[in-house]
Amino acid sequence: MMDMPITSGMGPVGLAALFVTVLVTLIPVVFMTITMWQLFVKAGLPGWGAIIPFYNGFLFVKLAGKPGWWFLLMFVPLVNCVIALLLPFGVAKCFGKSAGFAVGLIFVGIVFFPILAFGSAEYAPPSTEVLEEEEDDEDDDEEDDEDVQEAVAIAEVDDDSV
Repeated sequence: MMDMPITSGMGPVGLAALFVTVLVTLIPVVFMTITMWQLFVKAGLPGWGAIIPFYNGFLFVKLAGKPGWWFLLMFVPLVNCVIALLLPFGVAKCFGKSAGFAVGLIFVGIVFFPILAFGSAEYAPPSTEVLEEEEDDEDDDEEDDEDVQEAVAIAEVDDDSV
């Protein structure tokens, strides 16, 4: 029988292809991790959260100005698709950008996220003052109703005395 040489199964061309594949995969991942780190820092969130699985998803929900429980919706089939489309709109809004920019975040995130992270855009989370003002308005309405009832009662007393 003929002696067959023992080879590793991968020649120099295979090793080069593997090296290129690893680089093509690793460079965008590292770049987007650095980008998300910078976005989190810009928003006052811990930058190191960008490298922690699941926690970075929770921080992204917070970055979009949404309540933390929205992160749990990412584990619900079909609902996660809707949430994944809504979050970039929240991020764009918090950075003062348009809905068109949010579409860019969705389809060309590797370009648009760095624009937010390294550009001049400033993070401004959605204000909770609007909600508090609405609650105050409801309280004012109740106080106004009480004032009206008191005025009616006084008017009735005046009518009875005349």
